[in-house]
Amino acid sequence: GIHAGRQEDQIQDFHYSHVEDQTAMEKNARDIHDELSFLLLEGIIHERGDDDNGKDRTLRGKIYRKKLRQLLRWPLAKLQSQRLLSSLPSTSFKEEQALLLGRLGRHYEALQILYIDCQSLDLALAYCDSRHHQQQLRNNKPTIAVTANTNSNDDTNDDDGCAYLP
Repeated sequence: GIHAGRQEDQIQDFHYSHVEDQTAMEKNARDIHDELSFLLLEGIIHERGDDDNGKDRTLRGKIYRKKLRQLLRWPLAKLQSQRLLSSLPSTSFKEEQALLLGRLGRHYEALQILYIDCQSLDLALAYCDSRHHQQQLRNNKPTIAVTANTNSNDDTNDDDGCAYLP
């Protein structure tokens, strides 16, 4: 192989500093995502005013809420979900509560909020679809699969089952 002439201890120092850099980057990402989520929440509350009926009165408030929901749905977001959940007003942020509960692995509670409290079968089904898609991505890395035998008539590897059944 190619030898760069570096000593073994220099290589190990690089490895340790790389791990420390990654840890620092993850902490920075977590801090940035938390700050963004709280700023969006603050913007929604500010645009809504003292009216706590759950409706966004202004276009800006609607945009803030849409962006907050996008952040909460993003699987790569490094949020402290429990901290944000405890900061949400309990009456008018039901969908956001459900998304945070889902991030915490409390899917049954999330579905209860979406189906019962929000009275929306569509939101509950979209939540299930999203969870199923995320699990498929985790189980099937890489996401683009190339099959060697495309002429096979074997239907035993059919994974296109219903997303709502175990």
